[in-house]
Formats: sequence, structure tokens, C-alpha cells
Amino acid sequence: MEEGLPYNIIAAYGGKKNIKHLDACNTRLRVEVYDKFEVKKEYLKQLGAAGVFEVANNVQAIFGISSIAIKNQLEDILTGRQSVEFSFEPIPPKEMAHGEQRERIISEDIVMPVYGELLDITFVPDPLFSEKMMGDGFAVLPYEGHISSPVYGRVYNVFPSKHAIGIKSDGGKEVLIHIGVNTVKLKGFGFNLLVELGERVYAGQPVVEVDWEYLRENVPSILTPIVFTNLPQGSTVTLINSGVLKMGDKPIIEIQ
Repeated sequence: MEEGLPYNIIAAYGGKKNIKHLDACNTRLRVEVYDKFEVKKEYLKQLGAAGVFEVANNVQAIFGISSIAIKNQLEDILTGRQSVEFSFEPIPPKEMAHGEQRERIISEDIVMPVYGELLDITFVPDPLFSEKMMGDGFAVLPYEGHISSPVYGRVYNVFPSKHAIGIKSDGGKEVLIHIGVNTVKLKGFGFNLLVELGERVYAGQPVVEVDWEYLRENVPSILTPIVFTNLPQGSTVTLINSGVLKMGDKPIIEIQ
């Protein structure tokens, strides 16, 4: 994390005086403010937020898996445990130079991660995913069985609540598997991790055992988004298969 980032985020929220309460989940920084009109949403996006939206006086910024770490740093600053100040300087948007080509996407196998139905990510009933705030991807409606890795790679992030896991593919793609909607509230119940942080995985290897019956009874949806969080700007994910598929089936998508 850049040294000045938390200070600039505070400035973008209108300064210390405008921040009433801090919170975060695994993907979003949640800040209750006194005056939401003091919040500079575009500046938050320039600082790396994939999206910014309001819930009453709570202004949420999507910083992905860095959200909790950012929240902890903001708390240190606001409580005086860290006192150095940085001035906020808006970051001009980067424009592609004439003739410059987009970063090349490395082709690799991406397989169906569970027995179930393959769907477009826009069907996920959570705007964080359906509006592609964290990146493009696809969704699966699991019927039964473990959640498996869709790629060959290495586990780079395991969420404490066990409802999500991050895998860095051999082709450099950061793949977020987010099991169900609002499953963070289950606090780990219904999930059994089958891999550890840093472990090598193969495409089709089970990574999370899920009690689907428990999830169906306790969360709004078990529709599971698979998100590529670091694709080059302008990249798109297109389904090239559909319907009910077996775990390990391929090809299922095309990334351009």
C-alpha cells in the first residue's frame, strides 16, 4: 500500500472532521460521514476505488481485498496513533498514448468450478458484482459438490470468513471466488477450506467444501461470482458455453 494512500482517502472523504464512523468488509470500505456532499467520489476512484456508492450517510468505496487493511490504517490516523499528514493531490487519469497497445492477456485454461449452471455475472443480485465494480467475470449457480479452482495457480488470499478465496493464475490473472451473496455474515459457518494460503492448485482441484443447504436457508442467494480483478482496462469476459455443466468442463469463457 502506498504510504500516502490512507491520508489521501481521509481527505477525499472530507477530512477527519467529516468522518463519523469507520467499518469495512472484505471488499468495501464503509465510512459514515456527517456531510456526504463533502465526499469527493471521483477522487476516491482516482485513488483506486473500483466504485463508490451511498447508503444514507454511509459512503462505501470498493477497494477490494485491501479494504480491511485500509480501514485499520485510517483508524490509526483518526485516533492519533499515526499523526503524519499528507496533502491530497488528485491523480490525473492515465490515458493510453497514441499507438500504445493494451497489456496482452495470456491465454490459459479456465474450467467450470462446480457442478451447476453457468451464467453471466450480471445475474448476481449484488451490484458489486453485477455492475462489475471489482472486474468482469462469470457466475455459477451451484447444484452440489465442492467449489474448485477454475485455474492453475497459487492461493494468494484466504478470507477469514471462508466465504471467498483469491487465486493468482499461472497466466497472471487474479481470480476472486466469492461463494454466494452476503455470505460474509455467516462468519465461516457452512464453509470448510481445503487449501492454505500460498498453496499451489490445479484447475478442477476442490478448494472449499460448502454446506449448500445451510447457505440456501441463511443467505439471499448462492449464486457465486468468479471475478478477474486485474484484467487490463477495457477487457471483457464472454460466455462461450451455457446451461448446466459438470465441474471441470471447458471451455466456458473467452477473455478479450
